[in-house]
Amino acid sequence: LSKFVEVSGRGGTPVPGAWRVVAHQASSPSAMENFLVRGRKVEPQGTNRQFYPDKTPEGFFEIHKVIIDSEEAFRIADRAAGLAKVGFDTLDYRLRAREFSDEPIWTVKLRNVDEELNGSVDISAASGKVLRTVWYYRDVTGHMLISDSAWPGGPRPAPRELRVEPAPLPPEPLPPPPDEPMPLEYEPQPPASAPLPPEEEPAPLSEPLDPEPLPPLPPLSPIPGGGGAPVPPPPAR
Repeated sequence: LSKFVEVSGRGGTPVPGAWRVVAHQASSPSAMENFLVRGRKVEPQGTNRQFYPDKTPEGFFEIHKVIIDSEEAFRIADRAAGLAKVGFDTLDYRLRAREFSDEPIWTVKLRNVDEELNGSVDISAASGKVLRTVWYYRDVTGHMLISDSAWPGGPRPAPRELRVEPAPLPPEPLPPPPDEPMPLEYEPQPPASAPLPPEEEPAPLSEPLDPEPLPPLPPLSPIPGGGGAPVPPPPAR
């Protein structure tokens, strides 16, 4: 194979475990074939239908013009990310021809642990020159600041401190209910609808009680001056 359309790999830490290759193949119906490369093993994947007629490739490059390999492209992208204060977890690689040219260039995309794109670096595979950088800065509120080296006037400088708004504090949780009910200071009364409990009858006495005799009355004292004699009736008129 002499002409290549692209070489790509995803999830590099820092280098992908497999590479997908699209190369020119004159005997193919679309003139391009797919290959999968794992280490030194090459697996043909059949005719490529990603390009033509809906999508036109940027161009074709020759493999002997690739001076900067994927490991060197990682070091260049890592150094550029450090200067821009951008972190990453994995990298996606794509080697293709530069527009209107046969110069090969690397496009290295940097992703965080959530697979979100944190930036991309375009590197000349012939000279190692950084052609373009695009960075995405986010804060905890989701606000994004974009810095693109291709903008007129140059890219925005890396922010010293991202705008971070404090998250609202969650309400304090209520104390858990006690395992045992708290003692009451009074006896709970039954509800009005509940029937009253029957009154208990007094237990009968085992032996009847005899009333004690009353003491005798003292004798009447005589009226003073009466002598104790009966009063005669009044005379008749």
